[in-house]
This record gives sequence, structure tokens and C-alpha cells, in this order.
Amino acid sequence: MKKAALLYLILIGLLCFSEAFAQAKKSKKQLNGEQQGEESPAVQAAFADGVRLFMIEQYPAALIQFEKALSADPQNSGILYKTAETLQKLNKTAEAISFAEKAVLGDQKNKYYYLLLIELYRKELKLDLATKTYLQMLEEVPGTKEYHYELASLYLYMGKYKESLEQLNKFEQVFGLNEEVVKQKQYIYLRQNKLDKALEEGQRLISSNPDEPRFLINQAEILNSNNRNKEAKALMEDLLKKKPGFSMAHLMLHNIYKSEGKNAEAEQQLRMAFKDPDLSAEQKINIIAGYLNLPGQDHLSFAKELTQLTLDTHPNDARAYALMGDIRYTQQDKVEALLAYRKSISLDPSNFSAWRQLIIVEYELTYYDSMVSHASEAVELFPSQGLIWFFKGTGELLLKKYSAAALSLEQAKTLNKAQQEIYLQVLAQLGDTYHYLKEHEKSDASYEEVLKKDPENAIARNNYAYFLSLRGVNLNKAKDLVAGLVDKEPNNSTYLDTYAWVLYKLGEFENARKYLEKAVENDSGNGVILEHLGDAWYQTGNAEKALEFWKKAKEKGETSTLIDKKILDKKLYE
Repeated sequence: MKKAALLYLILIGLLCFSEAFAQAKKSKKQLNGEQQGEESPAVQAAFADGVRLFMIEQYPAALIQFEKALSADPQNSGILYKTAETLQKLNKTAEAISFAEKAVLGDQKNKYYYLLLIELYRKELKLDLATKTYLQMLEEVPGTKEYHYELASLYLYMGKYKESLEQLNKFEQVFGLNEEVVKQKQYIYLRQNKLDKALEEGQRLISSNPDEPRFLINQAEILNSNNRNKEAKALMEDLLKKKPGFSMAHLMLHNIYKSEGKNAEAEQQLRMAFKDPDLSAEQKINIIAGYLNLPGQDHLSFAKELTQLTLDTHPNDARAYALMGDIRYTQQDKVEALLAYRKSISLDPSNFSAWRQLIIVEYELTYYDSMVSHASEAVELFPSQGLIWFFKGTGELLLKKYSAAALSLEQAKTLNKAQQEIYLQVLAQLGDTYHYLKEHEKSDASYEEVLKKDPENAIARNNYAYFLSLRGVNLNKAKDLVAGLVDKEPNNSTYLDTYAWVLYKLGEFENARKYLEKAVENDSGNGVILEHLGDAWYQTGNAEKALEFWKKAKEKGETSTLIDKKILDKKLYE
């Protein structure tokens, strides 16, 4: 089947150039004033081979065949044209120009020869030659009048406004009123500070079709840009009488009022525009995004209002719900943000950003079961997203599902190696996880890797030190790890408790008690710290104080399993 298709393409190529080949021979006869016979079989074969090779993009080989044909028939316009086209494909533009010029000289009635030469001139930025070639083609070749527009565009690019207008007028003489031509003429007139001329062109379009709102909007934009707002408003108000609620008219009025500094009126026009279901959800979301980038809560509140209007008119648009979630999250309304994100992913499960934000919000709200459930769904949809694996593992760790956490965090470790910050967090979490699984070598290795890459990582230093103290191993190392944290943050109750517990394990009970008392001053509601302080009081000979803090610890929760026995027997158990 492929061979047949290829053969079909080659035949088309040969047929396309047979006429050009014949024309070239005819032109050559006319130029020489003599009769000639048919081209030699060798020339025809070389040309045919060149076309075939060109069609399958074998350009160097095609060029050899065309050059072979040219050596026997150097004035053949068809062969010159194909040679130029092949050189163009080989990015040999300067060489291609020479052959294209000869092709045009040999056959001044073939528009394709002119168009190739123009393209080559433009690539070499020989724009004056390109314009002259356009003019010659328009003069010589029937049926090319549409290229007045192309020539006008080239003149415009060159900054030759007068010449561009002349060509646009010639185009209109042939093809009649054309919207794109009018817009180009308006652009030129505005560049020339001829506002009235630009408006006259716009009025021509309006008069040609008074019911086309696009023409009125364009006219209003020009008026507004030139501080003729009264006229612009009148146009839009008339349009709204014909098309009540038309969003584009309201958007135009919004721009007009905004340019006048009338923000309240501008916002009201935007509300009216957003009530129009014909204004797409995507357009609305893009407008809202502009407000989200502005400072201040007022802008955020208005963005929220516009988003709700979007949801009213597009109740099944997942992007709008995700946007509402972003706004609610920024306003610290996390429960409402969560509901919006959940709705968004139910409408469009492919929106990774909505999944990510949902899981983050659930983490911050401590909805760990839900967080793990959604993260498990998300990794099925986005298995290569390391961040989701990280949150899944974090949730499982917090829910004390340590084996599952280890699997998720190992996957996160593999996927987040390029993201240094997340990668270090993953390693630290693995250190915690493997500690709880009593795989202490893996736990220590994870912390060591963190500290190798980031020696001042506070989370790793604190947790590593604390778990070493619980195991009663490498206590001097543990002391060194956490001492620096206490020096930097002397009121951090977590660091104070860890440091105190290392001292306690080293038998420095009095020092441990002092640091624990300071920790309790900064966090009197932590059951772990209160129980530790009770233990320290007992070790320093005050069983009454020990019992007092053990009872306080039991009241706060999160104590060891021995707390009840300590209280009942008024005795320390470890």
C-alpha cells in the first residue's frame, strides 16, 4: 500500500512539471525564433529522476540529476526552476536565486517561478527585488491579482505605507470590500496619525453589514485608544440595544470605563459580561487570572465573585472549580478550597494541578486518611509525579502505616532526585520510617545522606539525634547534632526536648531537667515533653514533682505506654 502511495505521489510530481517542461520548451523556441525537436531522452530521464528524488526528499541526489539535465539544456526554465527549488531545500539560497532568475527570464508567464524567486529574495532580505518581482508578476501573469495583498503586506513590513495602501486599493478594486484589507488600511492610517481616515474605513465595514457586532467592537476599540470614549460608549450602548447582554460589548465598556479610572463602573460591566454563557469559560478564566496577579484582598474578592459567575454559567467546567479552589486557598478558606478541588477532579481527573492542590490542602487540614486515598488515586493517573508519591508516603507515615510509607517514599526518592529540596525531605522521611520499622541501618543511612548534602538540615539533625537517644547509641554524636540547633533557636521546644533527652540518656539528669523545664515554658501542652520532665525530676530525687508532671502528661496525651504504671506505682519505669 505504501509503495502504491509513493508511486502516486511521484506520478503527480511528474505530471505537475510536464506542463512547465513543455512551456519551457515553447518559450525557448519563441526566444530563439527557431523550431526545435523534442528534448532528448537523456534530458527527460535525468529530469524525471530528479523529480522522483525530490519527492522523496533526496535533495543532493536530485540536484545531481537536475544539473545533468541542465548541462544538456541550460536554458530550460522548468529544469532551472526545479534546480532552484532543490537548492532552496539545501539552504543554498544565494545559489538558488541565480537559477530562479533565469527560470523567470526564460518563462515570464509562470507564476510559480516568480513566487519561488520572491521567496528566495525575502529569505535573503532583498526586499526591493522581491517587490519588483511581485510587480512584474502582476503585470505579466493573468490571474495573480490576489497577490496585491501579499505585496501590500511586504510594503507594510518595509514601512512603505503609501505603496502598501496603493496595493490594498488595487486588491479591493478586483475583489471588493474585505475585512482584513480594511484592518490593514486602518493600521496604516493610525501609524500615519490619520485617525479620521482609519475611522472612515471602519465605517465602510459597518455600513456594509450593520448587524455584524465585530465591526462595531473594532471601531469602539480605535475610538477608545484615541480618547474618544463618548463616541465609543455610544456605539456599544447602541449595540446592546440590538443585542442585550452581549458580552463583547460589556467587555468593551469595561475597558472604556477602566481607561477613565471609573473602576466601579468597569467592574459592573465585567459582571454583566460574565453572565453571558456565550463568553467561553476559558475567556473568563483568563480575565480572572489578571485580577489574581494584582495585590490586595479587594481584587481577590472580586476575582472570587467573577469565578462564581463563571460557575453559574459553566457549571461543569473543571478549570473554574480549580480556580475557585486557588482563590479560596489564598483566602485561607481551606475547607471550601478542598471542596472546589474535589469537584474539579471529579469533572476532569486529568488536571494534575488540581490533584496536587487537593492533596496539599488535605495535608494542611490533617485529613490524612483522605490525603492518602486521593494520593493513591493520583499516582495511578500520574505515576511519574514524584511529589504525589512523597505526599502519599508522608500521609502513610503519619497514619503509622510504616511499610506502605517505605514503599511510597522509596518511589518518591527515585523520582525526585533532580528536585533537591523535595529529595532531602524524602530522605528525612525515610529516616523516620525505617526507625519505626526498626530497620536502623537504613534509617541512619538516610539521615547521613541528608546531612552529607545539607549539613545544617534541622529536621534531619533533630530526628536523627532523638532516635539515636531512644536507642541509646552514638549519644555523643546525637549531642553534637542537636546542640547547634539549640544554640540557633534557644526557645524551640522540640530542639530543647531532643537535647534534654540526649543529656538524660548520657546520665546528665540535672542538665536535662533544666532544658526540659525551658521546653515546657515554650510548649506546656506537649505530653511527650511533660513525661520527659517527670522522668528527669524522678532521676534528680523529686518523686512528688515527677508524679505531678506524669499526671499532666497523661492529661495531654501522646505519652509512652508506661505512663499509667508510673502514676500508679509513683515510680519510674523505662
